[in-house]
Amino acid sequence: MKKISLKVLLVLLSINYSYAREVINYFSDGKSISKKRVYDGDRLLAEHNYSIDGEEVTRTLYEYREDGSFYRINYMNNFERPKRKELVALRQGEEVVIERYGFDKTTFELENIDTLDGDRVVSRYVFAQEGENFTYRFNYDEDRIIGFDVLDTSGDVIGDYDQSIIGDIPGGPQDAVVKIAVIDSGFDHGHADLRDHILINPNENFDGVDNDGDGFVDNVLGVHYDAGNNLKFSTPLQGRIMDPGPRSSQKAGVYGIPFETINTNATGQINSHGTHVASIALRDLESASLLAFAGDFGEAKYLDLISKKLKESKVDFVNMSFSFPHFSSGDVARETYRSLQEMFKNNPETIFFVAAGNNGRHFTASRDSCLYPACYQFDNVVTIGATDSDKFDETGSEKMAEYSNFSETYVDFFAPGTKVKAALLGDMQIRYSGTSMASPMALNQAAKLKEAFPELTAKEVIELMKKRATKTTGIISKYGLIRPY
Repeated sequence: MKKISLKVLLVLLSINYSYAREVINYFSDGKSISKKRVYDGDRLLAEHNYSIDGEEVTRTLYEYREDGSFYRINYMNNFERPKRKELVALRQGEEVVIERYGFDKTTFELENIDTLDGDRVVSRYVFAQEGENFTYRFNYDEDRIIGFDVLDTSGDVIGDYDQSIIGDIPGGPQDAVVKIAVIDSGFDHGHADLRDHILINPNENFDGVDNDGDGFVDNVLGVHYDAGNNLKFSTPLQGRIMDPGPRSSQKAGVYGIPFETINTNATGQINSHGTHVASIALRDLESASLLAFAGDFGEAKYLDLISKKLKESKVDFVNMSFSFPHFSSGDVARETYRSLQEMFKNNPETIFFVAAGNNGRHFTASRDSCLYPACYQFDNVVTIGATDSDKFDETGSEKMAEYSNFSETYVDFFAPGTKVKAALLGDMQIRYSGTSMASPMALNQAAKLKEAFPELTAKEVIELMKKRATKTTGIISKYGLIRPY
């Protein structure tokens, strides 16, 4: 199947009103149209809803098929972009959605087609960014998706992911030259880019006990912290983590696999921010281990436990590709900001690489302009903006990406962050753009320097990066472009 542009789709769905009848409803003034329905016989072809000022606010178009099913396409405000498209069948007199279509919000191209069975998404056909199209076939544990197989157009399995099964993980070396931690949404611990690096905790077992006393229960491959304790693995299978039993002092679920929660509400390929970020951070490193922290990292108590673990593990570099607004916004509990600051203070020898954010904003002293932790002024916090490239350019000709935040005071370096290709759930690859990609690109360069010169401390590595950086017109930061090692 080929991608279908919005323009072509609208041509396919165009409606000939020549022989249609209209049913019109009015507001209480009796003059202003509130709703207009267009019929062909008894079949509804279109429904238009208007504001009291006469502006059309929503539109629904219908296209019928010979088998009695029909397409329902919804628009809201912007009538050049479908908000939703569904294939609906009539079963025992009830309308049942059997297919759901996902459109890219920018290009308006069709990205995926979901097949549904009741409320469950059974499979997703994806129009790939690069290469051949493919299909996700989802696996459930009760009502929650816990994994999937990836099938090519011939139906052969080319990838898979299960958030609750350990599998054969070699793990990273305990005596690695470089120790890296990533705090993010979740990870595909079995991905080829991660499985040889993710650090296995030899002092823990899957027995529902905090064997090493670090505050985490059964953290064998990393941690997934569920503050609401809402996640359960109900079916006992070999190698599967069950309810981990005794909770940490936070009374929240702690799981020893740093899994990624699978979300089918977003369109296209199934996203894993943490997998992508970790893959970039680890690229081409020969002696690096990864501590993976997934889940509700906005929880202060989780950050406190992470801080303690970083110190115990003597981590060199940490990636934080996330941000919060100023605490005065009330969006995030004030305790979270305190815990972030305490983490930086309690780990003075560890360097934290932080994404600048994607608002195209100039950070100033104004609290409304800044994001955190990007604007924290700690010696061991390094804030990274994004260039318009996916790789380092030896000539230093990269330009600042339009979406990247910038500042001569709060942004330290710029690194490639646009359409960076890296890992995705299920041994797949994808390109993403953002300072979330630039931050691990910068960390990766620091890690390569540390591997080459293991006698250097993490802080000394950063000082070397400052000396090597290139100040370039148009790159608004303290030190300029990072130069690749």
